[in-house]
Amino acid sequence: MATQDELVAFGWEHFRTEQAGDMAATLATLEDDPIYEFQPVGRGLRGMDAVTRFYDFFFNDRVVQFEDSLIRNTWVTEHGLGFEFTVHARMPDTSLQDFALCAILTFGQHKLTGERLYASEEFLRHLMGPVLDETVPIAELR
Repeated sequence: MATQDELVAFGWEHFRTEQAGDMAATLATLEDDPIYEFQPVGRGLRGMDAVTRFYDFFFNDRVVQFEDSLIRNTWVTEHGLGFEFTVHARMPDTSLQDFALCAILTFGQHKLTGERLYASEEFLRHLMGPVLDETVPIAELR
């Protein structure tokens, strides 16, 4: 079983590898059966196959490019590592748009069990594309 400090380190590694565009390293921070929840839409994905499809779109196919992001706040609890962000995104028409979001990387026994992402449906559409249509109500993930 990982210590709290080790789990926090996995959280920061997940953040860094996601920012660097390294899909394999990002997925390596997750336990075998991750759960991703998307709020406030109340939908989610479960399992490595589903999460891999999400990250495949995120890293390879999304049309909105992230110019940069501003971390406004971070926190650690016994359950996870949280981030409050503003993401500056380059839209398909080349304009810049800002999106506010909160992401909580949830702790498991050995690595991360997944993520809870609080963002607008518009941002989720940009982030996930057609994978958003694969999501199910969060109650079905348990």
